[in-house]
Amino acid sequence: GTPVANVDQQDLVRITPYEGRDDAYLLDGEAREFEILVQKFKLDQSDDAEVVEEEWKITEFGPVLGSAFDAHIDEGEMFALMWPGLKPLNPDSAIITGLWDLAKSENVQDATRAAEKITAPPVSMTLAFDDGSVAFRLTGDLPVRASDEPSWLPRDGTSSTAAWQGRLPPEYKPQLDTPARGYVVAANQRMIADDGPAADVVGWNGMRPYRAMRITERIESLITGDAKAAPDDIWAIQQDIESVEARRMAPLLAAHCPAEIEGVDAQTVAAFCAALADFDNTFDKDDTGAVAYQWLERQFREEVLAAHFDRDLARRMKEEHFAWVAIHEATLRAAEGGEPALLDDTNTDGYDGTAEFVRRASAVVVEKLRDDLGPTADRWRWGNIHKLSFRGALEAVPLVGPFLFATAPKEEAGCSECVRAEFDNTFPDGELNGDITNGAVL
Repeated sequence: GTPVANVDQQDLVRITPYEGRDDAYLLDGEAREFEILVQKFKLDQSDDAEVVEEEWKITEFGPVLGSAFDAHIDEGEMFALMWPGLKPLNPDSAIITGLWDLAKSENVQDATRAAEKITAPPVSMTLAFDDGSVAFRLTGDLPVRASDEPSWLPRDGTSSTAAWQGRLPPEYKPQLDTPARGYVVAANQRMIADDGPAADVVGWNGMRPYRAMRITERIESLITGDAKAAPDDIWAIQQDIESVEARRMAPLLAAHCPAEIEGVDAQTVAAFCAALADFDNTFDKDDTGAVAYQWLERQFREEVLAAHFDRDLARRMKEEHFAWVAIHEATLRAAEGGEPALLDDTNTDGYDGTAEFVRRASAVVVEKLRDDLGPTADRWRWGNIHKLSFRGALEAVPLVGPFLFATAPKEEAGCSECVRAEFDNTFPDGELNGDITNGAVL
């Protein structure tokens, strides 16, 4: 298996133009001229086809971000991108032949040598061989940074210490060889501890742990005693639609479901609370509690963050993995009697706790359920909003594109935190928009 790994493999470097010169930038107290890379793109194969030309400034660190990034950069600022995909740190890198060597590998040692040739993107690679050995390897160049500047912030490009000192030696990467339990689980989850030197190099972000936790549960249930998992058992795990996240969080949120919500009739509120209380943590197409839970959980995260940050920032932050997990951990601590600061709005008197943020979130979600899906729980089927369509790039062709290059939406089970994971667009950015269909682009 080879899922893409959440690894910190890119840095932005703030570039300072040299005073009085457009062709140079400041580096180590001196003027360093930009290299210029001209790229030409012919828009079709005819002799008189239009040719689009782009000019890129290249620095010691990498290319300067072009005009396409202007909307994300303050006026007057300039950033260069460092990425091993542009400038490999491994002189022996050979991505394609690395994959060929991997296919020919007969043991862990062969596979490890092949994996080290793969520069980018970083991949969490699980390996299994017919002798029964299993292993985990992290591919890709992991840069070692020269300065101690925080790796999640742009680096100071006026000093050459903003550059990288090379790549992390393979033996220091996260890896695992035939663990005692006999299997490896890789579901994009965090692969290192929160602290320690590895976090500064590999990066501290990652997907939530829930899918990996559920896979582990299922495997452990299959291999009790001398029992072994069969291929059909593994396939069944791939299709699992129970969410560990929901198992943990749904009861905590349901316990604080408000008895009344201003502007919403009592029957709709009661139906909402009942749907939460009866939710069995599985995201089946016919489940009516899945929508209520998922929308409430997402809005709950937003309300918690909005008590500490601007609303727009809260909407963006709530999907960040670190914020997601931090809010869940705070909610679990609150259920055990703690009073985590994250669950308190400093603009109000007294300690707010889970109940207050569930109340705020419920007011938003119940109104959306009523207005967009209907006032009764039978309209809140998961399949009504969780649909999958495959769309090719040519779907954008006027008139015929949607009919020839996209499939009709089909109801699907599963969720983003289930083993059967699917991209979720059912409640993006705090708003339920008109397109509530999941999209997979071929």
